[in-house]
Amino acid sequence: RKDIYGRERGIEKNDIFRDLANERKINLSDICFIDDNIENVVNAHNIGITTHLATWGYNSARDVATARDKKINLLEITEFEEIVKYVARKSDG
Repeated sequence: RKDIYGRERGIEKNDIFRDLANERKINLSDICFIDDNIENVVNAHNIGITTHLATWGYNSARDVATARDKKINLLEITEFEEIVKYVARKSDG
């Protein structure tokens, strides 16, 4: 079963990541986090989450530069679409 998180309000994302890792008995680096907010992405990256900055979202050239400086992956919309298709195929079995 695949889960997508993100609708939680008032809970720190990093707390959600830690809870998820503990619940699933996985490493933080096994979690993939995609967001268009550089602050969220940097915070997750800093605790060891595999992160991607969505380049099609609400970010600036400065945000993209920050992601590059911190070695955070940049994710184009076409790449995201391919990931979604891949996950859907894997889920169908």
